Amino acid sequence: MQSLPATEKQVNMNPTTPSEWAARIVTRHPTLAQPVALALHLAETGHVHTDGPQVQVESSDGRNTYTLRYVEATGAWLCTCPAFRYRPYYVGPVAYCKHTLARAIAARADKHHHLRVTAIHRERNRHASSDEPWTKTPVAFFTDGRHETRHAITDDQYDQLAAIATDDDYHDHDYIAYNQPIQWHDVFSEDRA
Repeated sequence: MQSLPATEKQVNMNPTTPSEWAARIVTRHPTLAQPVALALHLAETGHVHTDGPQVQVESSDGRNTYTLRYVEATGAWLCTCPAFRYRPYYVGPVAYCKHTLARAIAARADKHHHLRVTAIHRERNRHASSDEPWTKTPVAFFTDGRHETRHAITDDQYDQLAAIATDDDYHDHDYIAYNQPIQWHDVFSEDRA
């Protein structure tokens, strides 16, 4: 098991490896140091298995396998292990265990360098039966080389991505399609582990 950096100076601010992602989590949430160290070991030794939206994490001894389920409404992952149910670690209102942290580390290390932004847009929306004015929600379209997905982003992220658009990119009001997809260095929210 690798040791984790103790100070902000030692942390790579554009992490790509499991140990760099683990260090970043611990820097932001020091109370998670112990479960992150265990999670890093699980991620580095191949105990995290992903098949589309289905994620399973084996215990380090291989005796148990826990299933993780993503809850789209809250953006959180739930685990079937006893620790998640009875003694989870909290960051704000979000519960974690070493298995959900291992999934997070493995997902970031695996997908971080593969995702690219293909387009951004401020989508107009409102409830169908509402008389309220239209709102605009910034979204980005990502590709991993095989699939494209749409995700909400912040206004600041939209502005940063719009600022790096070139004349070669397609512009139509609030919609920008990039001629060359842009590397997205931090797909995951800064406030989450």
